[in-house]
Amino acid sequence: MTKLQELTGQDVRIGGKLPLALPLVDPKESLTSEMRGSFFLEKEKFMEKNMKFYFTVLDYIRDTGFMNMNGSPRYLRETFGLRKDEAFDIYGKWVESKRRSA
Repeated sequence: MTKLQELTGQDVRIGGKLPLALPLVDPKESLTSEMRGSFFLEKEKFMEKNMKFYFTVLDYIRDTGFMNMNGSPRYLRETFGLRKDEAFDIYGKWVESKRRSA
């Protein structure tokens, strides 16, 4: 078990899966505005719930020198299946949290 697995309780190898699953929507099904709103609310809750997990991953990358931090949003995208904007949002929030704590 790696240090990161110990810290997060998650298997975070390259190509790993998301720590939690988002609700799936059948692409053939026509989404009502209520369904869309519900999906995005659930996704927002999911991201908030996992922010600590992603911050732990970013801390590990920084502390071990695993890679240049400028490449970490790409790592988040490729490893956890995040969209580009989600990965940069997480990275930006992590950077801001480090600035506030410094």
